[in-house]
Parts: sequence; structure tokens; C-alpha cells
Amino acid sequence: MKKLSLLAILLVATVVFSSCGNKNYKGYKQAENGVYYQVLEQGDVNGKTPQLGNFLYITASYFSNNDSIQKFEERDLVDVMRDHAFEGDIYDAYSIMHEGDHMKFAIKADSFFIAMGISLEQLPFSISDEDVIYFDVKMNKIKTEEDFQQEEAEATAQYIADNNITVEPTASGLYFIKTQDGKGKMASIGDTLVVEYTGKFLDGQTFDSSVGREPLTFVLGSQPMIPGFEEAVQMMNKGTKATILLPSALAYGASNPSSPIPPYSALVFDLEMVDIK
Repeated sequence: MKKLSLLAILLVATVVFSSCGNKNYKGYKQAENGVYYQVLEQGDVNGKTPQLGNFLYITASYFSNNDSIQKFEERDLVDVMRDHAFEGDIYDAYSIMHEGDHMKFAIKADSFFIAMGISLEQLPFSISDEDVIYFDVKMNKIKTEEDFQQEEAEATAQYIADNNITVEPTASGLYFIKTQDGKGKMASIGDTLVVEYTGKFLDGQTFDSSVGREPLTFVLGSQPMIPGFEEAVQMMNKGTKATILLPSALAYGASNPSSPIPPYSALVFDLEMVDIK
């Protein structure tokens, strides 16, 4: 039998003591990164594990041994893998999961709230250093940037084929399909533009529109707009109507999990140049 060093023996003793000495961790194992966990269902042990920047499609809920802490009922969420804020936090928990895993984690409540930037004195309830939050997490899908880009390329190619788009993209990748000619000078940097727009996903679902509201009015070049939108309006004069197809790099890119725009989404905009001032 292989001999253990004194340091290894002390580490093992510490893990055993800390996992058994506190009743709130009873039945949990402790991983090398400090996470207390239970495996409820094993996924693919050779499958993907979360890497920094990956998008994690999870089903999660939590509850606490402290009845004052509000429960979080089970729901589907998208999170982004980040560095841990403290040893044994939820991102350390994600890091030991594989795609398809269903696990339960016990995380110190005070560390959890402090890591979220919440002062314990400001909470409407008290937390002791013994209180624990239990997270139930199913790792449904792990998506890398490459996964999204492949899906975007396939969806864009299908959209172009389905809609018989024959125009060539610009150097940036913008597809500009003019549907009505305008008159006068083209829009240029410094002009105040009045634009009607409708933004859609490739499946035709509208996510935003100025129609029925006030048209969008902005000074070109002095206000932040997505790159594809700025490029397109400079190809328009007053009265022009066009449909534009934007790769995600010209739209919202990786976006944010809480955004209504999914990460790496190609988008379609119907535009009308109402006025150029």
C-alpha cells in the first residue's frame, strides 16, 4: 500500500472532519476544490465539462437549512462559467460537473451572499457561519463559442437558401437587400437619422420594433449602435427601405444570458429611412 505523506494525512483528516463534523454537510462528499456535493444522476463521464466563458444550460433550485432564506423553485437558467468568487462556490460546483450530470451542492450561506456583493447586515434575516444553501443543479447542456458559431453558420445558410437571397455580403459580412429606392443624399456621419425598424430572429419572431411607436432618431456616429445597423443606414437615403441580415459579429455577439437576444444570434432587420437631417 502506498504511504501517505503527513500533509496528505492532515488534508484527509480535515476533509473527513469538516464533512462529518457539521450536520449540515452530512451525506456530502468534498471535492478537491472545496465543494461539498452529492451525485444524484451521473451524465457522460467523458463528456464536456464547463470551461471559462462557456454557456451553461441548467435546471436549478435551492433551499436552505435557514427557513428565513427564500427558496428558489426549480427553473431553467443559462449561466456563463466564471472564476470562483470563493473556494467551494457555485462556479467551483459547476466545474466538477459533466454534461448530463444532476448533482446537489452545499455552499456556505454567508460566503454566498458576500460573493454576490450583499452585506450580511443589510439582509432582512440573520445568517450564522453554520448556515448552508443547498443547490440542486442539472447540467443539461454546455455550449462553447465554437458550438454557437457552427449553429449560427448553419442557420444563416438555411435562411439565405429559404429566402432566395442572391446579393453578395459586404466585406464585413452584412447582407443588404434593398426593397425600395429612396431619393437624395446618402446618410453620413454627423447626420440626424429618423429610422423605422423591426428586428427579428431568423425564424421570423420579432424581438423589437419601432412600428406603432416613435421612430428611432439618433445622430450617426455619436451614439452607440450595433455595427451592422450603422453600416446599413449609410447605404440608405431618404425613403429607402431594406432588409438586412447581420451575422452576430455585427449584432450583439456573445450577448448576455439575461438578454432577450440569445448568444451568437444572426439577426434580420427591416429598415425604412424616414428622414435625414
